Amino acid sequence: MLTDRDICLAINDDGRLPEMRVGQIANRPTFRCAEDDDVGDALAVMSDHQVRRLPVVDRRGRLQGILSMNDVVLAARQHPELDGAPSYDQVVQTMRRICEHRTFSPVAVPLA
Repeated sequence: MLTDRDICLAINDDGRLPEMRVGQIANRPTFRCAEDDDVGDALAVMSDHQVRRLPVVDRRGRLQGILSMNDVVLAARQHPELDGAPSYDQVVQTMRRICEHRTFSPVAVPLA
């Protein structure tokens, strides 16, 4: 899956975007959800892996669509009465976790 974020990071890291292949910058691994998953479970995946979109697959693993944070926000706003609809707080907490800066342990690279 290639996102606008992957493209921006590739430009920042390398600067040679027109010469690159999609496979060089596509985000791996790809996280997904099933079409019958609970929205709260999808939000947990988005939050845990800091992604704003999830491919939605059927029981055979075939792509059925893309669930975006925009979809979730609009559904929470337009249909708060639906059973299982995410709360405003749940949506805000997910966005907060997606957007937070995380520290990574530096990897020691031997100098030549």
